[in-house]
Amino acid sequence: MAGLACPSNQTGHQWHAYTKPDDFNTTHTYDARDGYLGAGDDWGPARNTTLPAAQQACGASGECQGFTFRDYDRAPPAERSLHVTFKTTSEHFVPDTGVPPRDLWQGSGPAPAALLNPQPQCSGSPYPPNATGCVYEEDLFAAVVLDAVRAWTVGASPLFALWATHTAHSPYQVPQDAFDALAGVEPPARRVYHAMVMRQDAHVGALVAALRAKHMWEQTLLTFSSDNGGPITQAANNWPLRGGKHSHFEGGVRVAAFVAGGWLPAAQRGRTIEDLIAIEDWYKTYAKLGGLDDDDIDDAAAAAAGLPPIDSVDVSALLLGHAAQGTPLRTDVPLGSCANFRSDVFCQGAAPGDTVVTGVVAHVEGFRGLYKLLIGGVPLDCTTGPAYPPPDGSHASCPWRECGTQGCLFNLTHDASESHDLLAATATPPPQELVAALRSRLVAHNATTFSPNRGQPSDARACAAATERGGFWGPFA
Repeated sequence: MAGLACPSNQTGHQWHAYTKPDDFNTTHTYDARDGYLGAGDDWGPARNTTLPAAQQACGASGECQGFTFRDYDRAPPAERSLHVTFKTTSEHFVPDTGVPPRDLWQGSGPAPAALLNPQPQCSGSPYPPNATGCVYEEDLFAAVVLDAVRAWTVGASPLFALWATHTAHSPYQVPQDAFDALAGVEPPARRVYHAMVMRQDAHVGALVAALRAKHMWEQTLLTFSSDNGGPITQAANNWPLRGGKHSHFEGGVRVAAFVAGGWLPAAQRGRTIEDLIAIEDWYKTYAKLGGLDDDDIDDAAAAAAGLPPIDSVDVSALLLGHAAQGTPLRTDVPLGSCANFRSDVFCQGAAPGDTVVTGVVAHVEGFRGLYKLLIGGVPLDCTTGPAYPPPDGSHASCPWRECGTQGCLFNLTHDASESHDLLAATATPPPQELVAALRSRLVAHNATTFSPNRGQPSDARACAAATERGGFWGPFA
């Protein structure tokens, strides 16, 4: 969730938002430049210009009004550190030292170790058996965001907050009171998942209330977007879409998203936008909203390191109603993974050079509607139902779909659940011009893929860098 606030009850609008199929794969020239993603020796903030770095440089030069940045996820290296950064932990509960943590990455170094390393008593699902001395991680994040809003003063730089919430994500933990409030919801996995979402909803409500109390809401643009579809092998439900996290079916890549806030023109509120927006588009969109021009956004540091240009598209005109629907700013979204995805779903052992684009969602000139072409094997070929998982805790049978080299073709405008493969319809095959156009998109995207050096599962440099940062993972070369 990101927002720009200058100094919900108002309905925002939603759109077709697409994202990467899971948290680790790199598709095309996937952008790791919004300030919170670290990686190996040729990828990530170390050799990219992050959005905070670009905005702060622009503000320092006097060319635009720089943001005050707040980031709540993985810590970049010290030279790229933001004002506030939280570490992702393996537990949702962390020790409570009694000191209100404003900043778990403090300036050029980590916060006290007691706040960084979850203790054994804070483990357990759906909540620790004895939570004494523990605090729910998302409650920490919410407190810092609210503190930033309450501390803002008239005349200060606009406030930008990237809140990468960890609720509705593994591990499946909630405070006991949140779990108890949903007694009767079965199975327990679904109950804890609902409780996590309710906790997140309460935090967002508190944020909106704080913005209103500071008279900032009317000048705020709030964006909410998921990073991938829900994991249907756990307790999430993407119905009526097919598949889920780790799949190129719509349930894995078409996500919940909306925009709200008083800065959103009244005519835009409550509208549904049918155009494409991809997760990497937020980089350029918020950069443009912050006053940067194309020269500022072009990443000279990345180009000098031999990295490809950004794929981000500025969609602010679409959100604010300055661009007519039907003339999309983004014409397609490539879907990719590593070549050995079937055996290594997180691409942790993949070697450089093996990123492949195996799907594309696209508008094709001369054909009405939104189409999708998938090739190769696609996991999680199933749909669930409006209530899932059922009370007995069983999960849907989700085999792989073998699309092969011919591919599977869907008209998403009329078949969002991907139930009818147009290439399998021998009686009424799709126009060859349409198929050829989509295939050419795949070829073009595969010609420009970026394959980061993902490193090895055990790399002494990564461990040494993490130790130096007090346990924070980040670029290590």
